[in-house]
Amino acid sequence: MGGGAGTLPRRRPARARTPEPVPGARRRDPGRMACGAVSDASHDRRNDWSRTMIDRRRFLVSTLAAATAASLPACSRALAAGAEGDDAALARVLERMFQAYARDFPEQLSSQGLDRGAQASARRRLGDRSLAARERFVREQRRFLRELDAIDARALPAPAAVSLRAARWLSASYVQGAAYGYGAPQVSRPYALSHLDGAHMDVPALLEEASHWIADGDGAQAYLERLAALPLAMAQDGERAREDAGRGVVPPLAVIESALAALAAQRDLPVGQQPLLSALRRATASLPGAAAWQAQAERIVQGPLRTALQRQVALLESWRPQAGAMPGVGRLPEGEAYYRWALQHNATQAVDATELHRQGLAQLAELDARMDALLRAQGLTEGSVGQRYLALSQQVQHRYAGNEAGAAQLRRDLQSRVDSLWPLLPRYLAISPASPPDVRRLPPLASSLRSPDVPRWEVVSHGYHETLGHYVQVERAAQARTPRLFDAINLPAFHEGWGLYCERLAEEMGVYADQPLMALGYLRSFRYRAMNLIADTGLHALGWSGERTAAFIADTGGLAPAAAMARVNRHSVTPGQGVAFKCGHNAWTQARRRAQQALGERFDPRRFHDAGLRHGAVPLAVLDAVVDDWIAAGG
Repeated sequence: MGGGAGTLPRRRPARARTPEPVPGARRRDPGRMACGAVSDASHDRRNDWSRTMIDRRRFLVSTLAAATAASLPACSRALAAGAEGDDAALARVLERMFQAYARDFPEQLSSQGLDRGAQASARRRLGDRSLAARERFVREQRRFLRELDAIDARALPAPAAVSLRAARWLSASYVQGAAYGYGAPQVSRPYALSHLDGAHMDVPALLEEASHWIADGDGAQAYLERLAALPLAMAQDGERAREDAGRGVVPPLAVIESALAALAAQRDLPVGQQPLLSALRRATASLPGAAAWQAQAERIVQGPLRTALQRQVALLESWRPQAGAMPGVGRLPEGEAYYRWALQHNATQAVDATELHRQGLAQLAELDARMDALLRAQGLTEGSVGQRYLALSQQVQHRYAGNEAGAAQLRRDLQSRVDSLWPLLPRYLAISPASPPDVRRLPPLASSLRSPDVPRWEVVSHGYHETLGHYVQVERAAQARTPRLFDAINLPAFHEGWGLYCERLAEEMGVYADQPLMALGYLRSFRYRAMNLIADTGLHALGWSGERTAAFIADTGGLAPAAAMARVNRHSVTPGQGVAFKCGHNAWTQARRRAQQALGERFDPRRFHDAGLRHGAVPLAVLDAVVDDWIAAGG
């Protein structure tokens, strides 16, 4: 039902049994509609924050699983086995919260590579998307919240008290989101059906990835059982969408048009071009029984699935008369309040849209001034910063060759940069990996390393984000022994905020001092996040039209009009998600500033970073409390 704060990730991590990306394995492109047609989100794939976030989660979850599975018990690893009183009560609630997620979202267990052993049946099921399931989710979260509120945080050791705060925050946010009565209460996705929302997108993409793990008849049968369940899942999406539409909750017209084009294209694809069939055919070509499985899949695709696609086309067509042009959620019932919740849910702390917009504009102006000076030094003086940056990045001398030789050079350059950074880490981190990672083994970097036709400098800040940021974070989280609920739940504001903070930390270490082009790549990364902050709040809180938002994105990002409008459509159906990364970076930066001001000469960046990381990923509101407690204790 979508991805965002407090949700389980959609995509499969590299499983523990396969530490490196499978050679030749195809990754889901979020610019591709799940049933195979290309959506407008395919424009500007390099800048797709959704893909970035999902790739990070695959890396984080899979690495944590490999690091902790052998040594930690399944239930509430942060809380000592055999704990009594409030400790034991908290452990039980957190484990039941995890089990509820596992029951409701079997697709996400597969995305994590957890659909085996006791959870093996998950690979044959799809989650219940019905109205009844939505109501059950809300009832359970209310019950979990009551049980959490009954636990005395003062009676808990510090790690357990932090887990209690985090679980309370998440359940309270789910309950608050449910109060609006539309969308999915665990994510800020107001529409059950759009060009990015629904089983028609989620499930085929999951199945295509799952096909790479089919090794025998049991795997093929699991694929077929999920494929057979897809029409029902789509019908359940339709049930929720019709209920919501009765309250006036329908996507804007541009989104409806995009979804209609994709669904109709998939419905009309010849059987030989159906991606669900070709994925199964590739996966089972060498297995006995392949012909029978293919025939069964063809019957599903040509019959129930085609009918389900047609029904969704008809449903979307019926919404045209009531769909408006304004893309913001302010036009929805209680839309202003809904967006306030969406911002809070994604930022995982209390935030104000107007203040975020102001911060984004101020940060963009600061970044533009720095980039302008660097671009002028390269002889580029005409056009906006975004246009000049794009022109510079397209110059052949600044790009790797788009072949294996270019890919090999990119890997060597990035590894050299990471290796040279590592000796500096003990000055900034109390606990850090003894040696730098092999960049080839980090899934989030794999696509860049295999596709070298990128500006030479952009991959460097990306590499620091993944290594100094996520690789270090994962290593520390593995020692934190957090409850597995928090290993599973996606908190991009924390994860990606730390990653962005580490891009800035690399600058503090001096790595860009004599590398103006690499500094441009780092600043461009921050500029893009500031742009998202401005566009999201402008669209949903300040009443910007789609045209105004697209013009801002085109000018700021140096994008073609069609690509900019694709960004608008994405912001339109994912309110609040565009702010998570930058809010996370702001939170880490502000927490450090508070600590420096309070502690003065006693401030030690190593102890500060460890204080923020030692409890694993938590909502930013909890991170603030953790840092304040650390300051009060003397740092």
